[in-house]
Amino acid sequence: MNVPTRILLVDDEPRFCESLAEILRSSGYLVTIAYTGKEAVQLLSENVFDLLLLDVVLPDIPGYLIMDSLKDENFGVPAIMLTGYASMETAIESLKKGAYDYLKKPIDHQVLFNTIDKALQHSHLMMALRVSEERLRTFAEASWEGIVIHENGLLIDANKQFYKMFGYRPGDLLERKIVENIISADSQNKVKERIQGETFGCHNITGKRKDGTEFPIEASSREMTYRGKKVRVCAVRDISERVRGEQEKLELQRQLAISSKMETL
Repeated sequence: MNVPTRILLVDDEPRFCESLAEILRSSGYLVTIAYTGKEAVQLLSENVFDLLLLDVVLPDIPGYLIMDSLKDENFGVPAIMLTGYASMETAIESLKKGAYDYLKKPIDHQVLFNTIDKALQHSHLMMALRVSEERLRTFAEASWEGIVIHENGLLIDANKQFYKMFGYRPGDLLERKIVENIISADSQNKVKERIQGETFGCHNITGKRKDGTEFPIEASSREMTYRGKKVRVCAVRDISERVRGEQEKLELQRQLAISSKMETL
């Protein structure tokens, strides 16, 4: 079920407001009117809106300053500034404050509808990007590790998370060469070179589960003494969600770039 777009229209001209509100409502938008900046700020503190139509010149508060008072629920809501004055200074100031666009009165209704559509699309992309970034941070912070101890690739010990990550039962790989069992064919040479060259540190490779499925992992290794031997201890993380999050973020950024280019046409 589609929820109608909620618009807050702020202008001190009653006839203009009623006329424009009627046009917007006939197109399916839910419109709330405020005739002063103070009234708009109050409405924004008590309600959630999807779009703001703000007159630059109000009797008490300049329209662009209203955006400074947005609460968390309305943070990032796109604002389209309206004015009867062709003032480049106010246009620039509005854009600096975060306005999406700037339209002069009398309003061309088709231009307004097109601008509203673009502003909402841009807002949805920005929101999706913020959600993606938050999701990415959450998974990065919540990653759990498998720990494996080996000598030149021969497994000496490992924790339960390691076995679970790769689909084995505890003890299945003990005293066996593990590179061929848990690393994809494409990454095996890289791993073997690091072991032979005694290269330590963090790197990303592709892991392989017992059932043959592959997934991205982050491996961080260092040297330590274990049971009187010099061995390698590796912390392994499944970074599938992180990679998906990064890909999702890049795609959203690409869509935003395309959207921004379209706006300049």
